[in-house]
Amino acid sequence: MSGAAESAEASDVQAAGHHAPSDVAPEPGLEFVTLHVRTTLWTLISYRDNSVTAQRINEVRKVIMSELTHRDFERLLEFRVTLRRFQRWSEDQAKTAGLTHVQHQLLVAIKGHPGGQPPTVGDLAGYLLLRPHSAVELVDRAAAAGLVRRVPDPDDGRVVRVRLTADGEEILQQLTRAHLDRLHELAAVLDEFVTAHNGTQHLYRYTI
Repeated sequence: MSGAAESAEASDVQAAGHHAPSDVAPEPGLEFVTLHVRTTLWTLISYRDNSVTAQRINEVRKVIMSELTHRDFERLLEFRVTLRRFQRWSEDQAKTAGLTHVQHQLLVAIKGHPGGQPPTVGDLAGYLLLRPHSAVELVDRAAAAGLVRRVPDPDDGRVVRVRLTADGEEILQQLTRAHLDRLHELAAVLDEFVTAHNGTQHLYRYTI
C-alpha cells in the first residue's frame, strides 16, 4: 500500500471513529480546566487511533505478503521456463543462419534504432549492455563477416554510424519472421501471469 493510501486509510479510520468535541461553552470558572481536559483527551484519542491504524496497516501488509499462492509460483516458473526456451531456440536459429546469438542481437539493435540515422557504436553498446570496447570488437567482427558497415555521420564527420549491409538485412528479415511467430507463445504466458497478478492486487486494494 502506498504512503498516500496509508494516509487516506488513517484519515478514514479517524473520521469513522472519534471526532473532536463540539465547541460547547464551559461553566463559568471552569473554562481553563475544561479546555485543558478536552485538549488532552483529544490528543490521547488521536494517538490511540493512529496507533491502531498503524497496527492495522502492518497486519494488512503481512496478509498481502502471505497471500502469494503456489499457483503464483507455478506461473512464474512457467514464464521463466518459456523465456529460457525462447532464448535457446533463438540461439539455435541464429546459429543455423550463420550468426552468433550476439551478432543477431546486434542486427536487431541496428535495425530497431529509432530516428532517421543509423546508430553509433555507443548506441549499440547501450542496447546490448556492453562496454564500449566490446561493442567495437563486435562491430568489427560483424563488418568482417559482411553483415554491417560503418558510415560517417552526414552532419558530423567525427561521428561514425553502423548500418546493415544487404546480406545482413536479408538474414535479419528471415530470422525476424520466425521470431515474431514464436514471441506470441511467450507473450501469452506473460499476459496470463501479469493479468492474474494484477487481478490479485486489484482484489487486495478493495478488500482492505
